Amino acid sequence: FCLADIPNRERINELEFHFPVLMTEKSIRYLKSNEYLQNITGDQSIQFEGMMTGLIDLIVRFKNKYYLIDYKSNYLGNSYDSYTPEALQFAIQEHNYDLQYLIYCVALHRYLDARLPDYSYESHFGGVKYLFLRGMQGESSADTGIYTDRPSLDLILALDALLKEPADAS
Repeated sequence: FCLADIPNRERINELEFHFPVLMTEKSIRYLKSNEYLQNITGDQSIQFEGMMTGLIDLIVRFKNKYYLIDYKSNYLGNSYDSYTPEALQFAIQEHNYDLQYLIYCVALHRYLDARLPDYSYESHFGGVKYLFLRGMQGESSADTGIYTDRPSLDLILALDALLKEPADAS
């Protein structure tokens, strides 16, 4: 789909969210075992507890599926060849954007679950699209500048539970 074709009533611009969170080494190990956060090494420690506050750039509904969209202005090179799927995957891992969008997925999952009476992740969640603006070519090519993922329901449910675990469970 093209964002220009999505009417305003099918968009949520800058969805703000807040929820208590606990990110532990157990959470990181779980995500790494599922092929996320591959750039985090064993000597790095990520642990935080408190109130998670975030702002998702854009949520759109297209064909009754909700897509999480985030804009990135990273400079990866002077040509569109610098914004291939492989280059975007590297940038996602290098900047830990996968952790960012997984947290966004949990936030969107909670949001939709609270607002849609018949909500089902499998039927309503379309996926993640990170738009690397410098690498997008418009309609001429969808092969550069757009990173996509659709984390599994099991992963989102497990991460949601891990983010709520008490500190002594890590």
